Amino acid sequence: MRWSGASDFKPGWETIAEVDVGSYVPGSTALAETEAFAGQYENKLVCVDLANQKIKWEYGDPENGEPFFSSPAVDKDHMVVGSRDQMIHCIDRQTGQNRWIFNTRGEVDSSPIIVDKKIVVGSEDGFLYLLNLDDGKLIWSYEIGSAITGSPALADGMILIGAEDGRIYAFGGN
Repeated sequence: MRWSGASDFKPGWETIAEVDVGSYVPGSTALAETEAFAGQYENKLVCVDLANQKIKWEYGDPENGEPFFSSPAVDKDHMVVGSRDQMIHCIDRQTGQNRWIFNTRGEVDSSPIIVDKKIVVGSEDGFLYLLNLDDGKLIWSYEIGSAITGSPALADGMILIGAEDGRIYAFGGN
């Protein structure tokens, strides 16, 4: 399988691979090199090896977990994703083993972003969180007071996020 980017896309392309991940995928899939990362509705995250068209690893608790609606953020060592179990999960990208979990007080459908070894993500508990990527420790949080289900964006040194109160919030350094 080869993919050079969006400029290669042409209408009429055919499906060249598909891998059954066991349930529907409610969020976007993240791509890093030849691996795809996605959460699915039956409480699992999957890493798909695109070159071999098979699942490399699965993570989650199918019996007691909750679905992953959040889209994963990926760097060379980590895969970070929110869940409806009210937690943010950091998984070792190569092994699929848990590195850390951060508990919020609400479902996490917001998709995290990785910025300078930090995680930025919102929660339905009304907080925007900034976490340390290596250990999941809270660095900073801001209480918006209204659910955050959208995903943060980074632009011009600012973090932007929308909330269910109908406002867009911008955060930046001095």
